Amino acid sequence: MNPVVIVNLKAYKQGTGESAARIASVCHEFGAWVSVQAVDIRLCAKEHPHVLAQHVDPVSFGAHTGHVLCEAVQQAGAVGSLVNHAEKKLSDEQVFACVEHLRSCGMMSVVCAESLERARALSACNPDYIALELPELIGGDVSIISARPGIVSEAVSALSCKVLLGAGVSSGEDLALALSQGAHGVLLASAVVSKTDDPRSALKQLYSAL
Repeated sequence: MNPVVIVNLKAYKQGTGESAARIASVCHEFGAWVSVQAVDIRLCAKEHPHVLAQHVDPVSFGAHTGHVLCEAVQQAGAVGSLVNHAEKKLSDEQVFACVEHLRSCGMMSVVCAESLERARALSACNPDYIALELPELIGGDVSIISARPGIVSEAVSALSCKVLLGAGVSSGEDLALALSQGAHGVLLASAVVSKTDDPRSALKQLYSAL
């Protein structure tokens, strides 16, 4: 199985504009997907066929000033979107509506959940992936797999959709352990974007254990 690795550029300076496009190009070399700010989708889609938005709103064309449309990010080149990231939380009702709207546009949904309990609830809308991220570990040096070693197999057993692991993931060992316990891949950010001057080396290390 080829692992799903999603690199979220967040709103880091190192992941904005031309810098985002450079990281997208590196991600494409390794087969990792990249999630970027809405304003950078068109630029990054020139470098990578698997660009995700970081957020969409559950609305379509109309009087919705300031909202992010599925249709707009799709036209810009995105193939899907993160939904309910810990830094852009939504209610269950909003998550369900976003996933349904993405599905109606033929786009991929990666729904983030801050606990196994929330993941169970959100899996009812049948997203393409559930990304389990413990908020207290996001951006830190301890991975979710080290902090909660049994959580992967527990999530895989409890959820009917494909499971990704996030929060503190940074190494090839983290990726290998996640895959060995049944996860389909990982969602990560700072290890490739803000904590290194060399995203290529960071990704090379991540894939080294495969």
